[in-house]
Amino acid sequence: MAAYTPEGIGVLYLSDRARERIEPSLVGWTSVPRPEDYNNFEQGWNKGALAWETGTAPTALFYGLRSSLTLIRVVSIDRIAAYLLELTDYLCQELEGSSYEVVSSRQDSEKSQIVCIRHRGGVDPMSLYTHLRRQNIITAPRGGRLRISPHFYNTTDEIDRLVYLLP
Repeated sequence: MAAYTPEGIGVLYLSDRARERIEPSLVGWTSVPRPEDYNNFEQGWNKGALAWETGTAPTALFYGLRSSLTLIRVVSIDRIAAYLLELTDYLCQELEGSSYEVVSSRQDSEKSQIVCIRHRGGVDPMSLYTHLRRQNIITAPRGGRLRISPHFYNTTDEIDRLVYLLP
């Protein structure tokens, strides 16, 4: 489950075992033990998470992350996941018998909260994306398919509108 935050922030967790095996690929001023020693190109990495710091953190964005994680904790990941499966099942049900084929597996052990569809008549996914974007519906053209990924704040009414607006 992704946390919804402003672009430019993320979280990386590495186990101790992974930390021993993986090295950062970018050097930043806080990723080395002596950041003020600018001409020392031979220093190793800082210990712990600081090794992956590549510059000044986007401090203001941490507040967005905090709010997002608080909201997810209050609502609960299990409730969000269950709701999104209901919502995507509803989407697939509404597309039955339409000009669209659901390409994503909907088997219980394989389905996710992302649904990819393809127009049976060959309408290009980029055209579908552009058409829906003009209606303020955000999807994504991916690999010859249209990717629909509702979030927990979306409703069945919005799914109905999406289906209605599909050409």
